[in-house]
This record gives sequence, C-alpha cells and structure tokens, in this order.
Amino acid sequence: FFPDPESLDFILEQIASNTDAGTDFVQGPAEVDVLWHGDRSPEDEATLQVAKAGAASAGTYVNRLVVALFADDDAFQRLSQLPKEPFKMLCGNQRCINLAHIHVPD
Repeated sequence: FFPDPESLDFILEQIASNTDAGTDFVQGPAEVDVLWHGDRSPEDEATLQVAKAGAASAGTYVNRLVVALFADDDAFQRLSQLPKEPFKMLCGNQRCINLAHIHVPD
C-alpha cells in the first residue's frame, strides 16, 4: 500500500498532528472520541491525501487507513468487503478515528 517506509511514517505523522495530543486512536479508552482536526469531506468525514505507489495522491478516509494499519485480521477482512466509503462510527461522530468506535459488521 505504501511505496516505502518514509511514506508510512508521513501518514502516521499526519494522523498524529491532526488529533489531540495525548489521545490514542489505536489503544486509547473506548469511551473517548479521538477527533480528527485535518481535512474533511463535504459530508464532514475525516480525510487525508495519500500518495499511493505508482499513482497520484488521492483523498482517503482516515478511518479506512486506521483499519488498514491497525485492525486485527478478522475485522480487516470483514471491513474490506464493504463499499469504498467511510466506515460508520459507533459513537455517531464521523470525525472520530478511534479504532474501537469503528462499526465492524457481523
């Protein structure tokens, strides 16, 4: 997905710099929203420009990146079957990128 380690580092730095200091979108408390302060779609979804190997930079939903990078294999497999839209958040806040808030269908 990422052409080199520097590209992955850049994405992780962007995620860190666009969330509040002290919040943890991967292992943080499930009851806490981790709000995205970066770019958003017209529908108020968290987005980030990502350069993919051999392609031009494109807007990507941040919660899809979080799943690709940090979800367990079972959740990743189930979520990968869904349309290429932002995942629904259990907290109801589509600017939240807390991994624990991503709705994983049965």
